[in-house]
Amino acid sequence: MRRISLIIISIILIFSLTACSNTITLKIPSAVLKDEGDISLDEYAGTKGFISVTQTSSLFLEVVMTKSKHREIVRKSEKLVENRFDSIIKAENTEYIKKITHDKDFRSITVEVDKTGYESDSLDMIPNDMNLHQIGVLAIMHQIYTGLKQHTEVVFKDTITKETIYTSIYPNAIAPD
Repeated sequence: MRRISLIIISIILIFSLTACSNTITLKIPSAVLKDEGDISLDEYAGTKGFISVTQTSSLFLEVVMTKSKHREIVRKSEKLVENRFDSIIKAENTEYIKKITHDKDFRSITVEVDKTGYESDSLDMIPNDMNLHQIGVLAIMHQIYTGLKQHTEVVFKDTITKETIYTSIYPNAIAPD
């Protein structure tokens, strides 16, 4: 739950990603330090392999890292999203979710479901389905770390008929204009 909270904070807060020669500067929420205990920013930078970490406001940290470190973070982010998708598929309370597929940048995500099971689950009715929101938020989080403009379409389809049951666009679904 703590990870999901950080992800949601990450989505709500403004991020910036800028490239400068061999370094990348990423603006992240200072809430990431919450679980680090009493640690200085220099110690945090050292333990994470960053060049520097600066507190820019009470809400944000500016993290400078090498491009190779940034690629590592992007790979970890992608793996985290894919592992979470697998967990959603395997969860006992989401037996109706059969498959989740996505394109390279998580711009298009298809969730194949047993329509009868999905529609009969009173706790997970669309459009307030927390799994739907979690899938969209995870994709947006990954796009933030890659520096892409955040846009993801999540489509729930019946696994047998391929009929579209519901479509949602993120980040609009969590932060409408």
